[in-house]
Amino acid sequence: MGLANRPEPDTPLSLAEFLDRHADAAWPSAERQPAGPWMLRAASGVTQRANSVLTSGPALMDSCDLNDWIASAESFYADRWLPTIFYLSPAAVPGNLSRELEQRGYQIQESAEVWTAPADRLLQTTPPEHAHQITLSNHPDAGWIDCAFDEPIQRRRIHQQIVQSIKRQRVFASIRQGNLTVACGLAVTAEGWTGLFCMHTHPAHRRQGHAAAILNTLARWSIQHDAPNIYLQLVAGNLPARRLYQRGGFLFAYPFYFWSKNRMDKPDLRQALR
Repeated sequence: MGLANRPEPDTPLSLAEFLDRHADAAWPSAERQPAGPWMLRAASGVTQRANSVLTSGPALMDSCDLNDWIASAESFYADRWLPTIFYLSPAAVPGNLSRELEQRGYQIQESAEVWTAPADRLLQTTPPEHAHQITLSNHPDAGWIDCAFDEPIQRRRIHQQIVQSIKRQRVFASIRQGNLTVACGLAVTAEGWTGLFCMHTHPAHRRQGHAAAILNTLARWSIQHDAPNIYLQLVAGNLPARRLYQRGGFLFAYPFYFWSKNRMDKPDLRQALR
């Protein structure tokens, strides 16, 4: 099997490879199994990120073993009564993977994007003061879980297992009004980068600056933990979120796609990437 030269560190391809794997560690699946350069991930079907094939590789590879890798993936998910879903970004290996999947009947079911920003830029574009105190914790409390995952109890339990199993340095941010957590966010940091996840504001409490205040707080936390760069993932077409993050100074970095033979649940993807 041949290996191409690894791209230079500042190329979009190497950035996609790095951030794909950073996000994979920040949102860990309960089950993981390698298949060639890929990682097969499963978590009882809750969130596409945790139940898809991570195809980003450490280098460009040829496709001489592609049939075996795809067969391994399809068997892995069939054994768990889950659809086979492939996560493809610009770092997917081999380079012709999308064409090979299409020939096998797979289609793009959902599109999403990675956006990045320097943490110090967020400090300049988001308000440092807020009417309500922002609480930071190493562990999610019941209020944070309620805010982040307003869904049936079984799915909530799996989401809770995911966030509690994060091994990298993390912090859970909450804004409370009385006994209600009205806004929340999660930051996970490693190797100079912080990923933001579970950014959510209760519908009755939007347009009050809660999300921007959490962005400012998590950016400050990121800098304090030697991570000057921040990224997040957005569902393509989520215009309100895009406007918020553009105002904060985020720029589009690269797209990624979920490929499957079965139609996927759009609300699930939005829940997973917010």
